[in-house]
Amino acid sequence: APIGLTVNWKKTKIQSLSDFLPPTPDVAVNGEQVEAVTSFTYLGASINTSCRSRPEIIRRLGMARASMKDLDHIWRSRLAMQTKIRLYNVCIVPIALYASETWTLNQSDNDKIDAFDQWCLRRICNVRWFDRVTNVEIRRRTAQAPLSQAVARRRLTLFGHVARMDRRRDTSRALRARVPKGWKRPVGRPRATWTSTVEKDVAPLGFGLHTALKKAENRPGWRRCIHAATLPQ
Repeated sequence: APIGLTVNWKKTKIQSLSDFLPPTPDVAVNGEQVEAVTSFTYLGASINTSCRSRPEIIRRLGMARASMKDLDHIWRSRLAMQTKIRLYNVCIVPIALYASETWTLNQSDNDKIDAFDQWCLRRICNVRWFDRVTNVEIRRRTAQAPLSQAVARRRLTLFGHVARMDRRRDTSRALRARVPKGWKRPVGRPRATWTSTVEKDVAPLGFGLHTALKKAENRPGWRRCIHAATLPQ
């Protein structure tokens, strides 16, 4: 206030990132009511109170699906298949996978992402369900790897970036605190975490999270690991 700055109370919200605690009530500040919300969009990504990635995945895929329909005149045109695929990778994939390197995914989430990708590729190829063309054939025609593999590459790239950070930075400290002992969690089935997802990504390479942290410090070597971990199955 002394330098002329004021709070925009209409844009100010409060959010609790704990779905196992009672809902957070609205808060009164300086006579203004601050609304408690269960989701908040920050830097283009939706943060949900549950701390799960599913709401953001559904939101992102919905936005990308709408953009696909807006470009129907492109997919139905006589452009070469290679050109259409390049447009898809430039115009649609970035919408669907914005901030996907931070997502925590289970198999159901991966299937949902790949199903959307398959729907897009069929639309690009002008193939309908009654044409009896298999998903394998669509992949062969478009030479596209499943979109879930692109998410895994981004996730492992971010892991390597954080692993090479100055160890005094908060992000690096949080990751290194998580690797050896994990966090204390509420009672019930353990929830999938970002680091457990990374651990599954590197499992085919025959090492765990602790070894991955060491290997990620070597940038060229980690790039080779990412390539090997995300090869088509």
